Amino acid sequence: SGSYTNTSTNAAGCTHTETLALTIKDVSSLPNVTTVTYCVGQPAVALSVTGTALLWYSGSTGGPGSLTAPTPSTAVVGSKYYYVTQTELGKCESGRAMITVITSPNSICPTYTGVYFANTALTTTGGSAVVAITYKINGTGCNGITGLTLSDLKLIVNPDASTTATLVASTSSNPNPTLVNGLYTAKYTIALGNIYSGGVQFTLTSVNPNYKIDELCSDPILTTVSSRSDGFVTGGGYIIPSDSRGTIGDANQRKTNFGFNIKYNKASTNLQGNWNMIIRTATGLWQVKSSQPTYLSITNISPTSYKADMVFSAANIKNLTTGTGYGTGTVNVTVYDNGEPGAGIDQLFIKVFNGATNYFTSSSTTNLSVASTVKTINQGNIQIHTLGAKVSSLTTIVNTSVQTLSLTDNVETEEMVSRAFPNPSTAFFNITLSGNSRDAAVIRITDQTGRVIETKRNIFPGQALQVGAAYKPGVYFAEIKQGKIIRRLKLIKL
Repeated sequence: SGSYTNTSTNAAGCTHTETLALTIKDVSSLPNVTTVTYCVGQPAVALSVTGTALLWYSGSTGGPGSLTAPTPSTAVVGSKYYYVTQTELGKCESGRAMITVITSPNSICPTYTGVYFANTALTTTGGSAVVAITYKINGTGCNGITGLTLSDLKLIVNPDASTTATLVASTSSNPNPTLVNGLYTAKYTIALGNIYSGGVQFTLTSVNPNYKIDELCSDPILTTVSSRSDGFVTGGGYIIPSDSRGTIGDANQRKTNFGFNIKYNKASTNLQGNWNMIIRTATGLWQVKSSQPTYLSITNISPTSYKADMVFSAANIKNLTTGTGYGTGTVNVTVYDNGEPGAGIDQLFIKVFNGATNYFTSSSTTNLSVASTVKTINQGNIQIHTLGAKVSSLTTIVNTSVQTLSLTDNVETEEMVSRAFPNPSTAFFNITLSGNSRDAAVIRITDQTGRVIETKRNIFPGQALQVGAAYKPGVYFAEIKQGKIIRRLKLIKL
């Protein structure tokens, strides 16, 4: 701003002088704006900003301004942008300030209250069971379940890929899902096909963008269906650990779901079965799955109580939250079947590890032979079907021979039990060890002359060690040393 003098001369030589006062106005400051949030479908009001001579625009540039403040739409989830200027007294119009209007979905939380374990009516393979799938749905934000309809929800069913269990539409009186007052219910028939027991995974999701499943409530559920046949162990449900530990994170006071089945084949030469578990931690969701059982031992505790020790090898360990795989590991499982209905009385211990790396241990107990130290399951059931429906004998495999053990014999009274199978073998040998101690062992393989073929260190109870694939036909010896305890096995390579 200031005064400016201009002198001009025309063609006749006349001059004219004029003084001009030029004022340059300042630009007004931007209006002070804040982000506005609504729930989807919530009635909105006209946007409001403190300022002088406001003008509203639909874009960041161009277009005429309006004196009328717009009222945003909340019909669709997402973000919209509006622009406003002000003209302060004695100043020019300001630049355009952007107002963000966020429309959030209704947040809902489905809590599973249905069945975790069900029996078929058959005592052989196959059969089916009607499973009641029930979720109680609560609102956790915005309008919650207001306006929620059955068409907004979808139940995703993922049969365990490691079994042949199938899911078919139920023919019961309530074959179709319903939603009444926030209670989602459905009934499905799980058909086992040619197996004794199988697991199915359920997840309730929202297909309407206006309703968002709270991340803390979107976890899959495992349900196990089992026949009533003899000679196998099965179970499903969840525990809520209070003193768990492991590298995958804090799992205490959160549900850990499990489902499993294990048995010997008809020839009593190999184990069959599956393990599946979902671990919830403070930082994410983990899944551990195996279809390679390598050890099973059943002990009679009392006339109404049985204990089973199991090992599942080559278990896939995956972080479901990030999608990252963590290779494979071994799962040691101890269960107590203390009768029906299971929840609140059956007990479970789980350890997931790979060598010295402990991914997850369900409790701090160190003596699994004392039932009182093992965690009781919160929901579900564990069933130990011994041969002949809880009679006095049980078939297990020791090397290549079939040995009958009295159920009154506690196999954990031995400090260390080692096994090799198949033996003799034309390909390789699986060596396992079990017992009270959890210490690492050293396994040394020698030939008949005493020459050391190979040495394996840091072998833990429950871990299956595979050796012999490159061995020539002949006789070999495996020396297993765990602390001061030494066991020897004779291996025959054909």
